[in-house]
Amino acid sequence: FRETDHGKLIDVSGQVDGVTFANAAELGSLLRRNAEAGKCFVRKLYTHAQGRTPVEVDGPVLDALVARFAAASNHADQLLIELSSSEAFRFVEPTFAKAP
Repeated sequence: FRETDHGKLIDVSGQVDGVTFANAAELGSLLRRNAEAGKCFVRKLYTHAQGRTPVEVDGPVLDALVARFAAASNHADQLLIELSSSEAFRFVEPTFAKAP
């Protein structure tokens, strides 16, 4: 934990969509309540887990993951379980399989 950087005071406060926060904990709480942030987090995690950009066929899976993430109060640990146990993650779509 630092209060300064190169002799200058670090200001950890800010604003997201007109809502102010005073520190990282408040920012985390703010983002947890933001539906768009949740959707973005799910999409980015899915992209990294799949190793590719989502395509149209991924739409239903992403929608389901977003809904489950929101239902779990945006808890990342639950999202990781949902993602890793999904068929989309466990099985390769034939159109994405590489030719030998």
